[in-house]
Amino acid sequence: MRQQLLGYLLGALESAEEDRVEEQLQQDPALCEQLEELDASLEPLRQQRSPYPVPKGLAQRTCQFVEREIEQSRVDLASAAGVVPETSSTGDRTRHWSLADMVTAGGVMTAMALLFFPAIANSRFQSQVTGCQDNLRLLHVALMQYADANHGFFPAVPGTGELSFAGIYGPLLHHGGYAVDPGLFHCPAVADSTHRKSLEIPTVLELQARHDRQLALLRRRAGGDYGYSLGTVVNGTYCGVRHRGRVHFAVMADAPSQSRAARQSINHAGHGQNVLFEDGHVHFLVKCQADFDNVFLSDRHLVEPGRHRDDAVLGYCTDSPAIYQVGLTTDSE
Repeated sequence: MRQQLLGYLLGALESAEEDRVEEQLQQDPALCEQLEELDASLEPLRQQRSPYPVPKGLAQRTCQFVEREIEQSRVDLASAAGVVPETSSTGDRTRHWSLADMVTAGGVMTAMALLFFPAIANSRFQSQVTGCQDNLRLLHVALMQYADANHGFFPAVPGTGELSFAGIYGPLLHHGGYAVDPGLFHCPAVADSTHRKSLEIPTVLELQARHDRQLALLRRRAGGDYGYSLGTVVNGTYCGVRHRGRVHFAVMADAPSQSRAARQSINHAGHGQNVLFEDGHVHFLVKCQADFDNVFLSDRHLVEPGRHRDDAVLGYCTDSPAIYQVGLTTDSE
């Protein structure tokens, strides 16, 4: 059964198998606990960068390059010593591995490793950052369409209840027809994002029908790999965020870490996070600061709704604004 639970988390089960697992989860609280523990154990793997695919024919081309360099070095050493290289009856040079050959080969391979592989890693990293930024820009388009249809407000996170979590943005934008592609909610830098793209984003009705651990799993799935605004407190009232086109007000970003002090995202191996601002531009921040504001913490350095209308706080998909127990109202400013 543990293998089926793993397959369920990775989205590797057939529909019938997934239905059977969900049926058993509803009937067996102990099984739900196992699933939660297994899901937590997979978290470090989700944050590792996926392996770079080896270009086709790389090994053969590398060996041929090293062989040519070794032969040329052997000829150069022989010429410098005034020795004519031996040749076979067919006119080909006879290849004898000497100490000098091995030293040259080692040097060539070391140079290749120092130059080639860091370049690949850097290219891969930049590609992931760019792909993530493209996702956030498209999500901004979805946010603008949502705001146009909702009196200028972005999705509001309820103060309490089953829908009181930052990741509710996912179901509202996706099932509302504003972000049709569920893959937009998954950062390319997260290892198993490809697998999780196949998982359906839960609907509002599904979230309202689940409780306890099952609800926690659906909340994690709903938000994907990004963090979303927890709203603000204006004149003592918890409010949704109105679109004002602000340059320094963050509305989405790579998901904050739940274990780091400043909540630095680990989506991009901890090197920084892409942040989407209200005016639509996306910036890769090495740290969590945007114009002296930590985008993941309030002015009180807490995970809570912003303390005023310009205090942007982005929560992890399962973070709830319920810490501020007042009713949700519209921003009347």
